[in-house]
Amino acid sequence: MKIKGYCHCCGAPNIDGNHDHDKECIYYESEKMKHTIELDHDQCDSIAIASLKEAYRHNCKPDKIDCSDDVIEVDYHFLGAVDEVLEYFLNAEQKKVWEQEKKDMLK
Repeated sequence: MKIKGYCHCCGAPNIDGNHDHDKECIYYESEKMKHTIELDHDQCDSIAIASLKEAYRHNCKPDKIDCSDDVIEVDYHFLGAVDEVLEYFLNAEQKKVWEQEKKDMLK
């Protein structure tokens, strides 16, 4: 068997010249992802905090829909829920920094 190149998106080897992107890329990617990593408690918290802050940033301002005059309004209930979960993860100093970050986002 001779490899005739590799897929541009997933790196899967293209053996027969007819790489079936939808099937083979998904399979190849799932095979590559079978590695296990171990995270300690602080790393898990850091990931959760970063993800929640990013969700807040993406949803704190109205969003205009492309090619339209329609605007998706801010979901303040969602933002409040994100803030509530962040309260659990952040210590006092981090909370002060987060409050300042929120003020800066809304300028």
